[in-house]
Amino acid sequence: MNRLWVKLFAAFAAVIAVGMLVTVVVARQAGAAQFSHFMVGNQMVSPHVLQQVVGDFYAQQRSWDGVNARLPALMRASSDGGMMGGMMGGMMGMFDARVRLVDAQGTVVADSMGRIDATWEANPGDTRLPIVADDRQVGMLYIDGAMMTMPMGADSALLTGLTRAVLTGAVVAGLVALLLAAFVVRQIARPVIELGRAAQRIAHGDLAVRVATGRGDELGALAGSFNSMAASLQEQERLRRNLIADIAHELRTPLSGIQGNIEALQDGVFPLTADNLTPIHEQTLLLNRLVDDLRTLALADAGELTLHVERVDLAQLIAGVLDSFRPQAQEAECGFAQHHIRDRQGEIHQDVTHKRGDQV
Repeated sequence: MNRLWVKLFAAFAAVIAVGMLVTVVVARQAGAAQFSHFMVGNQMVSPHVLQQVVGDFYAQQRSWDGVNARLPALMRASSDGGMMGGMMGGMMGMFDARVRLVDAQGTVVADSMGRIDATWEANPGDTRLPIVADDRQVGMLYIDGAMMTMPMGADSALLTGLTRAVLTGAVVAGLVALLLAAFVVRQIARPVIELGRAAQRIAHGDLAVRVATGRGDELGALAGSFNSMAASLQEQERLRRNLIADIAHELRTPLSGIQGNIEALQDGVFPLTADNLTPIHEQTLLLNRLVDDLRTLALADAGELTLHVERVDLAQLIAGVLDSFRPQAQEAECGFAQHHIRDRQGEIHQDVTHKRGDQV
């Protein structure tokens, strides 16, 4: 579980699973609510629940006063009760049904159509449901008209079918989402894996390695930054190698001079005098300066370099350098001389004046 693509895929899978669960639960609850609204809107009630609701009304009121005005509300309450609580003997949808409530004396006290007819007589085909309160019959419900019988548990079967359909759709959508997630995870993880491999190659000394930068997103920018870093490291390595070669060359020059002077003294080419030891001393000083230069480079890399600027006599500096190599030149039977520029002072003055004027 430590690999990036595994973590990303697990995160996508968890989000998809939660989405599927929420979809199924919300769809089931919404289906139940819509089914309940459908039943109430179409007066699809459970006769036995309506019988119980009307009986509870009498038990609370202790009379039938106001029952005619409350009958529609009682029928809606029986619709909710039939939906949520189940029914004994089934549910009856009363699209054109008429409900009448008769008290114990046979007087009509409530009519779903709002017409109380004192001379009304029950039809033989009416559904009769006695209303009982306090262990005694206080009235009778008469239901007539077109009725549609709904089987026991029809609401549960409907919700089960709805849940199964939603779950099937959610599973299919989840599988498609997982495939898309796998593709997205691969697109994210692949460049990261390539960057990791390239970093390992750089750690092993392969500074020429580069990664693809064709993407236009943050991962592409990261790959570009990685390539810039690798190029900078490669350039620094090249400069380091050149520096080592230059240092070796610079150290070899004074060491060769010291070696030549000492061998000349040993062979008796020059007498061992203070003047003949001076070039050796100067070469030694040059070595010290080179060592100081190396230390200066180290300070420059550390950002702690402090420059000390001073006036330099170029003629004296060149003369000193030539004197340090004079013994080697004599041993090789060759010579060199220092020449001064003659009759060019005016031109030099003019050139310096022009350059200074341009700067000003």
